[in-house]
Amino acid sequence: MKNRMVKIIAVTIPLLMLLSVPSFGNQMPTVNMEVSKNILYPNEQFWANISIEGNVTSGSNINIFYDPSILKVIQLPTNAYHTDGKISVLLASPGNPSIVFQAIGIGNTTIHMHANISSYIFDENQSISVIPFPNHIMFEPPAIEANINTYFEVNVSINATQEWNLMNFNITYDPEILTLENYSLGDTLNNSSTINEVDGTIICNLIANEKTSGKTNLITLKFYGKKAGISNLVIYNASLFNGTNPLKFDIINGKVEVIAVSLYFTPDYSIVYMATGRPSQFSISLFINSLIPIQLVHLFISFDPSLLNATVENGNAFDNFTSAIDNSTGVIQITALNFTKNGILANITFSTLQGGIANIYVSSVTAIDKNFTTVYTHNENATVEILIDDIPPTTTLQHGTPYYNDYITSSTPLYINASDDGGNA
Repeated sequence: MKNRMVKIIAVTIPLLMLLSVPSFGNQMPTVNMEVSKNILYPNEQFWANISIEGNVTSGSNINIFYDPSILKVIQLPTNAYHTDGKISVLLASPGNPSIVFQAIGIGNTTIHMHANISSYIFDENQSISVIPFPNHIMFEPPAIEANINTYFEVNVSINATQEWNLMNFNITYDPEILTLENYSLGDTLNNSSTINEVDGTIICNLIANEKTSGKTNLITLKFYGKKAGISNLVIYNASLFNGTNPLKFDIINGKVEVIAVSLYFTPDYSIVYMATGRPSQFSISLFINSLIPIQLVHLFISFDPSLLNATVENGNAFDNFTSAIDNSTGVIQITALNFTKNGILANITFSTLQGGIANIYVSSVTAIDKNFTTVYTHNENATVEILIDDIPPTTTLQHGTPYYNDYITSSTPLYINASDDGGNA
């Protein structure tokens, strides 16, 4: 009996081993997707890696769906094509295609994978959260308009939800436009903090008196606007620490516009009514305000010729004024010489052609000062909303006497009255 049992076991084990050997030529496919990060900050990148194993037949494909308002595709596999919000990967064999994304918006989203591999369907989701930075380094105010030859101040601040005590960064500005007159440190900073300025670069090494969080003013910078133009204020090479631990943060840069010559329309926004097929007229003035002596201004004014036609007249700011109008293209060219005072450069009368929103732009401005140097100008545009008055007049019939129970005679006078109280044109 023992010998028979031994024989049965000896025969059974090889059979089980034979049955358990997989058929590698026809292995059922498997598909998995994983991401390198599920929680990240704006502008950070991460990859989504897809692993395909087993039998892959012709026509197999993978589709990846994502939210393009939160994620941006940075890198695709060579066998993939991309439309906004969808990535399609064509497969001919097993592999590990990888996609690199960048966070561009804040919010919670899902990357959805739908795969058709050898007629097998696979679906998988990966949740992604793009969260705001816990700390913000910024210029306040972020945008400044300053007159030429005047002083102004801008603050560099931090709004931190985490405690910090060390910070380093550089600031660049345009030394052709701005001069750094002086600076002052915020009250929470240690006197061992250092600030150095070299050729438009401010090097800041800041130490807090103690670990701090919340809104803190770091530095107040006092500039002098010495030349008209735009200077960007840019923070770079920045780092933030709590002791030896680096902290995450974002940067809000600034901009300064130093103004010497301003050109602007009055009014800068209008609503004009016209009856269907009946043009109406309105006027707009282009003003000039110059803080320095200028000799000449040459500029173009553009408008939509399908909505407006124009005529132009000299204002009171220049003695010598010439203009040319092309109503077919919607362009007015103006040259003005011998500046006398701030005021109206040009008076423009427009005729409406049809309803719509018409933008009126100043462009390609050349201003020359008394030294025959080109001066930067600050230009503001205008908008006109043309509304069609399609409410017909109201007509009423009135009668005099004699009048008998809804009847009149040949002697009864009749009056037809029309009013347009409901219309605007």
